[in-house]
Amino acid sequence: MSLSQSLPFTGFPRMDRIRSVSRIMRFACLIAAALLPIALAALWLTPGSSPVFDGIDSATVTENLTFLKRALVFALALIPTALAVMALLRLSRVFAGYAAGRVFTQDAIDGLRATAWFAVWATAARIAVTPLVSVALTYDNAPGQRMVTLAISSDNIFGFVFALTLLVIAWVMSEARRIADDLNQIV
Repeated sequence: MSLSQSLPFTGFPRMDRIRSVSRIMRFACLIAAALLPIALAALWLTPGSSPVFDGIDSATVTENLTFLKRALVFALALIPTALAVMALLRLSRVFAGYAAGRVFTQDAIDGLRATAWFAVWATAARIAVTPLVSVALTYDNAPGQRMVTLAISSDNIFGFVFALTLLVIAWVMSEARRIADDLNQIV
């Protein structure tokens, strides 16, 4: 029987701990996935709030922040948020598999890989949306007061590095699984 076809891991002392932590992480991912769009809506659609976006001077936009501008920026900011939510939902499925003892399965590897790609695209979308947000916030300002801003922050760099790390981990797990399957065929 190959590793990819094996039953869930049981009988290992640390497996119970992995299962319980995985259940907690699955729950945390689901809660975060639910809260991200709600927090974004509260931030941009609540009158009187002063939202901040990467590289955009809030003093330039807060005095003229109409509901239409807030809704437009909310819609733009929802793009990277939706990708982050997709990453969290896919990661919750990975943790659900771990909680069930399915650790070195193709589904777990594919889940990590999908999570990583969603994180890459969420980070890229956040960078790409920033100039659009700056235009949306300042389009009706007086000449000389309008802005187009491109910002790459340490959060963006960390997001890319973290996502690429997940991709490498998924690759290593896939290779380890393939090697274990090959060894099981020999025995």
